[in-house]
Amino acid sequence: MGGHLIFSTDDRRKPRETLLGRGVEFTEEPTDRPYGIDRGLCDPFGNSIRFTQPKG
Repeated sequence: MGGHLIFSTDDRRKPRETLLGRGVEFTEEPTDRPYGIDRGLCDPFGNSIRFTQPKG
């Protein structure tokens, strides 16, 4: 069974810079969606993680 872990942020750039500095590779560039801007990554175990900056 799979699932998703989604983090909400007020600044989509800060988590990216922090995680890149720790060696994380993103699987999806920031994408405009109806609910806001988000991007995806996978952890070493294949779990899908998303960072979302909601429209506000």
